[in-house]
Amino acid sequence: MASNASQISSANEENTQKYWYNIIWLDKNMNTHSNKIRLKQLREIDPEIKSFICRNECIDYIRQENDKETISQIILIISGSLSEKVIPKIHDYTCIFAIFIFCANIDNYKNLEYQKLRAICTETDELMDSIEICIAKYNNTTDFSVFLSQHSVSSGKYTELSIILMNIFLNFI
Repeated sequence: MASNASQISSANEENTQKYWYNIIWLDKNMNTHSNKIRLKQLREIDPEIKSFICRNECIDYIRQENDKETISQIILIISGSLSEKVIPKIHDYTCIFAIFIFCANIDNYKNLEYQKLRAICTETDELMDSIEICIAKYNNTTDFSVFLSQHSVSSGKYTELSIILMNIFLNFI
């Protein structure tokens, strides 16, 4: 699997690694055996992944993160059955980086058109690959400094201008 270029690289800080993103997974069937296995696999991409069963709790969490105006971006995985009710409520939040629908039947949701909707996936490997590609595209296009006196985005130091540029870039993905 692809490594996250924005990790703080130190073997001694393995438990305190920081990412520019935070994966959140909303699925009312989160406690099934197969979803617990998927959650464990997704921890390879984000060890601090948060999972929710209740859509209102998830929406409240996302709203709180959005209100904090932090530099951390949310990658949301959502079950198809909850997507039509939840995505319209959170799509325009600035903290939402990307949305992935994880469902059994793509045809039920391919009519959804949201700018931040990156993929509709039916298989775990497809979902993980799609997330990693999205992260890699971001890492590869934002590893620059706007001014010589500023650190690059991938070093974890964001400038207001780099966040604006990131949002402009997301409009073209």
